[in-house]
Amino acid sequence: MNADCLLNKRAELELLISQQTVKSDIIAVVEVKAKNCRELPLISQFTLEGYEVHSANLDKEHSIGVILHTAL
Repeated sequence: MNADCLLNKRAELELLISQQTVKSDIIAVVEVKAKNCRELPLISQFTLEGYEVHSANLDKEHSIGVILHTAL
């Protein structure tokens, strides 16, 4: 999934997950942060029930970030 700001599309992602007949083992999301992000997001803002969150480049100012959710 290419989110171009996951915080704005979180509800859509949660709806897609709830409609699955088989739970995905891995959910990968690129472009997690907005291109003009003023504040660095917290990893806790990207948690999904039933998944562990792994991130890359969320703490870098000029990066858009990647999130992997792995099933518990």
